Amino acid sequence: MTQPRIAGLPASELLAYAAAVLFVVIGLALLREPETAVLRLAVWGWPAWPVRVVALVEMAAGLLLLSSGVRVRAAWLLIVMSAAQLAVQTVYGEGGSVVRAACQILVLAAVLFLNRKA
Repeated sequence: MTQPRIAGLPASELLAYAAAVLFVVIGLALLREPETAVLRLAVWGWPAWPVRVVALVEMAAGLLLLSSGVRVRAAWLLIVMSAAQLAVQTVYGEGGSVVRAACQILVLAAVLFLNRKA
C-alpha cells in the first residue's frame, strides 16, 4: 500500500520533519529560557541540571527523526522522555504540561505508525 503524498512528500516523511522541528524548537526553548523549568524543578526539590540534559536529548533525537534509518529509535526515545515528563507532571499536578506531553506522544505514535514495516 502506498502512502498518501502531501506537497510531493510521503506523509511519513512530512510528519517526521514536522516532529523534528517541534522537538528541536522545544529543546532550544529550554536551553534559551530555562528559568521556568528550573524554578519548577526547584519547587519540587529537584536539581536544575536535568533541564539541560532533557533539552539536548530532545534536540538530538529531534534531528535524528530526519534520518529514516534511525527514525523509529529516535521516536521511541522521545516517547520514553515524553512519558516520563507526563508522569512527573501528573504527580505534581501540572495540567497544561500533561496535555502537552500527551500530544507529543500522540505525534510520535503517528510517526511510528506511518514508518512501520509493511
